[in-house]
Amino acid sequence: MDESELKNEILELTLACQRDNATAQQWARLELLMEDEPEAIKWYLRTISDTLTLRSAAAARAANAAEENQAAF
Repeated sequence: MDESELKNEILELTLACQRDNATAQQWARLELLMEDEPEAIKWYLRTISDTLTLRSAAAARAANAAEENQAAF
């Protein structure tokens, strides 16, 4: 499996798990990839880190918007 394929598969599987709609087979595939492919762990952690960063930014943006709306009243 080349790196591009690995990144794409890890991304798809990780996002399915984060959305809580991953099948048992998808969970098993993700675990197997991380056991068999050393680079898979790196891409998994990057995906998780990016997700956390995006969620944090979205929460900060929502909080700022709420403060601005409250200040307008």
